[in-house]
Amino acid sequence: MFTTSVAAGQSYSFKPFSDDEKKYLVEVTKDAGKGGDDRFLDGKNYIIYRFPVSAHDKYAQFTAKIGAQYKISASVDNVNYKVMEEAVKPADAKPDWGANRELRNVNVSEFITAYDGYIYIKIEDAQNDNGWGPYIVTANGIKFTTIAPVGLQKLVDVESIDAQAGFSENESAPSIFDGNSKTKYCLPNPTPVITWKMKEAVSVGSYKFTTANDSPERTPKSWTFYGSNDGTTWTVLSKIEGAAMPTDFFTDSKSYIVNNHDKFTFFKLEITSVFGGDLCQFSEFKFFPAP
Repeated sequence: MFTTSVAAGQSYSFKPFSDDEKKYLVEVTKDAGKGGDDRFLDGKNYIIYRFPVSAHDKYAQFTAKIGAQYKISASVDNVNYKVMEEAVKPADAKPDWGANRELRNVNVSEFITAYDGYIYIKIEDAQNDNGWGPYIVTANGIKFTTIAPVGLQKLVDVESIDAQAGFSENESAPSIFDGNSKTKYCLPNPTPVITWKMKEAVSVGSYKFTTANDSPERTPKSWTFYGSNDGTTWTVLSKIEGAAMPTDFFTDSKSYIVNNHDKFTFFKLEITSVFGGDLCQFSEFKFFPAP
């Protein structure tokens, strides 16, 4: 049993190679290198961080900007690790594929235990024989937080929601903003479009879906998320094609990052494909303010 005596609701931030990083650094392989100012973990190289977590915490998230091929795992004992997110270079990848440097938000709340302790994060190459190991981008640094983000769903003007009708009241479009994963939006159309107005202009930093209670083939696979200030001229905030979505029921997807932090009053979610069939469904669309 660990006894860290840490207060709940903490946030730790640092840049690779900094003195602050040393507070959380457990191990880094001796051949791990630098790519410019970034950490480079090609081949069998890896790095492990350790973050204090209170038994009273309910949420924990690791965030880092990582490019190329990577694998992020988590553990409570630095022995038994679970892979939380990874990316392997596709066989048909374009020459600039390694420039896929994006913020990776990894929810590791499942590693909070009944006792004060630690969560270990391991970053390594997802395939150690092809020369495409991960870069941890120094400019953005690394953040670990146990402060749960507050969603923007409560600011949705429910009366403004415009979408095709679902099969019932509990399966209508407003269900995706009600905070209840037991309701869902389900309709006989695999490519629905949902638009809504906010009670005030907001800046979105990330979003995620929650799967419904059955039929994972109906889950969105590709979509485009837009913002607008007049409901007519739309700005693309995020476009995802061929997402890897969870197949378990009532389960959150990974967080998708919005890099445009302009404020918008109107939003539109355009589903362009599902995993199969002629229906689309999901229980929640959660979106969060920009940091």
